[in-house]
Amino acid sequence: MAERCSWLSGRAQEAIFMNAMSTLLYTPTFCALFLAVLAFLETGRLRSSLKRLHLDWRQLAVASMKWDAVVNAVVFGLVPLQLRVRASMSAQFIYIVLLAIWDHQRAIKYSSKSPVEVPGESAQDQPTALAG
Repeated sequence: MAERCSWLSGRAQEAIFMNAMSTLLYTPTFCALFLAVLAFLETGRLRSSLKRLHLDWRQLAVASMKWDAVVNAVVFGLVPLQLRVRASMSAQFIYIVLLAIWDHQRAIKYSSKSPVEVPGESAQDQPTALAG
């Protein structure tokens, strides 16, 4: 690979590698764990976690991978090494706020529907905040 990418500096190669690994491995895993734990904490049922993964994982993972690709390109490509942790954590804080907004909008979207209308959810699988 070094011969193919000899026109790229070592820093550019590192930035591309770090971006790819973070975006393609970490982000989808984080999204799955986030959804599963969130559903379990809301309902106390493992079944709800699996349904939430089935319903929301793809949408969340794709949006998160787009976010991470841009953030990681900036962090690993432009931010000096001594400031990367600060820059990355600042971006992650913004991401968590956006994630909370996304989940809240989902809750509002489904709060006016009966459990039968919410894809894949029964009354016992809905979070208590959404069920009543």
